[in-house]
Amino acid sequence: MKQLLFAMLLLIVLTFAGCFEDGDKIDANKEIAAAQVATIHEQYNKQDVAAIVAGSDVELFKVVSKEVLTKSINNQYTNLGKVTISTVQKNLWGYTNNMQTFTVIQDTSYEKGKGVETYTFRVIDGKAKLLGYRILIAGERPH
Repeated sequence: MKQLLFAMLLLIVLTFAGCFEDGDKIDANKEIAAAQVATIHEQYNKQDVAAIVAGSDVELFKVVSKEVLTKSINNQYTNLGKVTISTVQKNLWGYTNNMQTFTVIQDTSYEKGKGVETYTFRVIDGKAKLLGYRILIAGERPH
């Protein structure tokens, strides 16, 4: 009975220990995610959509095809033009579907408008992989 109680207590402790991340590692991963936004903006301005798609996480393609993502990025470029300036509004972290995620919210100006971009990343081996993207263009209502 004592062994069963000890085993259960050990399991609980180990489970909760895995939920707490090193603060320095979280801060470093937040910086990696924010830097990836700058990389995506550079790729976007060069219309290197293939690089954006290639840098996306496989989990993203469970909800959207590469073709749809490519078409969406191209449509955004056609409608808004190049990114002219972008500043971080918020840089957050959390857990989604049992994985640690990093969300970067940007105020972004384009040649033909402004918007608030929300990027969600998963950082693996020091590299940020795009998990999700949303833009709310100034003057539009959220869907």
